[in-house]
Amino acid sequence: MEKNASVAVVDFDIKNMVGHLIRVAQQVHFSLWAEGIGQDALTSPQFAVLHELAQAGGMGQRDLGDQASLDRSTIADVIARLQRRELIGRSQDPDDGRRKLVELTPLGREVHDRALPLAYDINEALLTPLGDEERHQLIELLTKILDYHTQA
Repeated sequence: MEKNASVAVVDFDIKNMVGHLIRVAQQVHFSLWAEGIGQDALTSPQFAVLHELAQAGGMGQRDLGDQASLDRSTIADVIARLQRRELIGRSQDPDDGRRKLVELTPLGREVHDRALPLAYDINEALLTPLGDEERHQLIELLTKILDYHTQA
């Protein structure tokens, strides 16, 4: 920490802290999601998994976690929940017995396709106060921060 950083602590305002703002924005998103789709119907991380599978057709569990930006324990839990609901299927990779392959079931495709326009509407609702350029800048800046902090 810089020597003069302690001077700024006197003027510390939590409302100017990016982490705080991201957490509050996540709470707003969670509320919009629960209202638009319903948490019991499908969570945002579950939708992310279904969407990645809808786009790719199917993939390994580890790759799916990477694509959906979910860590190993979270992706395992999400997959187990989706599998219990028969929205996805898992199988052994015939070329590598240690690797699990994940794919959408027909019911999973149906649930994804119904949720897709709702997820879009939720995103639009969250970004309502922003103009097109501001939306682009927000996504660009958040992506830059995430890319920096998640580089392998």
